Amino acid sequence: MKAGWVDFKTIKDRVSVEQVLAHYGINWLRRSGDELRGKCPIHPNAEGERTFHVNLAKNLFHCFSCGAKGSGVLELVAALEKVSIREAALKLEAEGLISVVLLPTPRGLVVAQKKQGRK
Repeated sequence: MKAGWVDFKTIKDRVSVEQVLAHYGINWLRRSGDELRGKCPIHPNAEGERTFHVNLAKNLFHCFSCGAKGSGVLELVAALEKVSIREAALKLEAEGLISVVLLPTPRGLVVAQKKQGRK
């Protein structure tokens, strides 16, 4: 596993739950306004056709059958892949959805942002 600190906030800002669902081929969810509903992709033996809900505006998901829920892409990937949040971030990078910059410490992020002209 790669060493270093991962900036989860940047990942959550740059990748949407909708992008992750498309990447994983989860295309059976039905849209209703800003929500998607359908069979849960996290547990394969899901009972009920509309137990999995995704709020696209808030990047939230919840399965009322298995209880899986989360507030963003990292939690969704972690649930789908059954890995930690950090491993989910590295998986998004490995699959080309985002470029993850690993820094030695959270303080290194501040230094990196100042070099790019951010405060």
